[in-house]
Amino acid sequence: MNNSEIKNSDTDSQNNTKNTIYQYFLSVGLGVLIALLVWSFVARPFIVHGASMYPSFNSAPNLVLGGDYIIIDLLKYKFKKPKRGDVIVFNTDGINSNKINKKLIKRIVALPYETITLDGLSIEIKKTNGEILELNEEYIQNKGNISYKKKELYLEKNEYFVLGDNRNNSYDSRYWGHLNEKNIIGYVRLKLYPFKEVSFNPGKFIYEQ
Repeated sequence: MNNSEIKNSDTDSQNNTKNTIYQYFLSVGLGVLIALLVWSFVARPFIVHGASMYPSFNSAPNLVLGGDYIIIDLLKYKFKKPKRGDVIVFNTDGINSNKINKKLIKRIVALPYETITLDGLSIEIKKTNGEILELNEEYIQNKGNISYKKKELYLEKNEYFVLGDNRNNSYDSRYWGHLNEKNIIGYVRLKLYPFKEVSFNPGKFIYEQ
C-alpha cells in the first residue's frame, strides 16, 4: 500500500507539473493574442521622428527614445469623423509624394466640402455653410516668419487638408494636396514620453466652439 501511495503521489506531481506548464503557455498565448488584437484594432504606439510638428511634438537627440512616444487611437474614426484641429497619424500610400510607405503626423485644418485658401500670412476656410473662418493657430511659433504661397483647394468627400505645426519645416498638403480619409491610421490619443509631458489628446486645438 505504501508503494502504491508513493507511486500515486509521483503521478499527481507529474500531472501538476504538466498542468502548470500548460497554464503558463496558455496565459502567454492569450497575452500575445490580446496584444495583437489591441495592436490591430484598438491602439498602436509610435515614436515621433522629425521636427514638422514642433513644438507640439518633438524629436531631439537629447531624448532617450529620440522623440515623443505617442499612442494612436485606432477606434475613434470608426465611429466619428475627423475634426478640425485633430492631430492624426496617416500613411502616404497613393499620395503624390516621394515618401511612399511613410507614416506621418500632421494636424487637420480643413474638412470635406470646404475650400481652403492660403495667401501670405493667412489661412482662410470657406465652410459648408458659407461662413469664412480665418485660422487662429496659437500653437505655431514665430508666425511672422511664415509666408504662404498662394493656393486654393476645394475638398471633395472624405478629403482633408493637413499641415504640420512647424510650417517652415513640414512636408504636407501644401505640396501634395488633399489627404484621403482611407489613409488615416488613427488619432493621437496619448503622449507617454517625455514623462513631464504625459497628456491625453496632446496637441488638440479647438478653432471654434
